[in-house]
Amino acid sequence: MNPNDPAQLKQLIRETIKEMDEEKKEELKKKKRKKRLTKLLIFLIFIALALFILNHFLPGLVWTKSLRVSYSDEDFNSVEAKMDTLKDIFPSEEDKENYDYVYGELTKITLEFTEAELTALLNESNNEEAVDNFEVKFNNDDTITLSAKLNIDYLLNSIGGGEISRSGLQEQMPAMALLPGSANIYTNLTLEIINNNVEFNVNDLNVQGIPLLAFIDPEEVAGQLEGGLETIIEGYVDETGATFESVKIEEDKLIFEGMFPEFISKTEKK
Repeated sequence: MNPNDPAQLKQLIRETIKEMDEEKKEELKKKKRKKRLTKLLIFLIFIALALFILNHFLPGLVWTKSLRVSYSDEDFNSVEAKMDTLKDIFPSEEDKENYDYVYGELTKITLEFTEAELTALLNESNNEEAVDNFEVKFNNDDTITLSAKLNIDYLLNSIGGGEISRSGLQEQMPAMALLPGSANIYTNLTLEIINNNVEFNVNDLNVQGIPLLAFIDPEEVAGQLEGGLETIIEGYVDETGATFESVKIEEDKLIFEGMFPEFISKTEKK
């Protein structure tokens, strides 16, 4: 290039200015991208913090309330063996329709269940379409705390025998559209059975972080559950002569004690 040539000098100046403009534009783009990412990060942090605070003050609103109870394969194998003992002395309703039973002499049976074992049983043996993320916690005051996620649509279908659906209910109650597909359940219970008599109390009940005991009578709920359990026990006792001596929480375990048939033999009904 000839520095004494005015045309070439002008061209050089134009190219230099253009390069500087492009660099500035690129730098501005980088700054804008960085600013947008910063805003997005701040927004995500804000949302995460809001969810954390909401879940702290209303446990179960966002996630199932963690009871910090975990289990291992050993826990599941252990509880399965114990449940096999109970299956041998408690025939299913389906079997009762097809078989005649003869019960043996009564014998003392004592079983102990840890919270990890029951958590394993409820998670590994339940229908995950209905309930998931079960946790069972035994407390120092001998109460039981349960936490789980309930499938609302599956429950509606089960209760109605397949005749109740969300869409059908929405036609009658448009507010049903606000009902979530699943709900986090948290409850604290007192359960004790002494000599076939049941004592059952609902101390706390939350669905999706909302305390339901503010809207329903806990004694009425407990009375219905207690009555249903007593009916089952009475039927079994009348049939076998068994005694549920004690079922209660003691030293962080559910202790099951009683006099039950040593064996059950069955023959198919003709």
